[in-house]
Amino acid sequence: MKIDRITYSKLFPLASFTNEKIGAEAFLEEGDSPQLALIMLKDIVEKMHIDTNPQLYLDHVPDS
Repeated sequence: MKIDRITYSKLFPLASFTNEKIGAEAFLEEGDSPQLALIMLKDIVEKMHIDTNPQLYLDHVPDS
């Protein structure tokens, strides 16, 4: 099986009945590690959520 792209998305709760879905996609080149790419995409998605919703993390920033 050839993996040529990988995606990661996560649904974040914001408030009562309000959510935000953030996702990212990467195209892999020959020799790229899909596992490493997925970790990188997860980090990007988590950071984007924290950067765009800092009010949710005034007391605690989650570990990546």
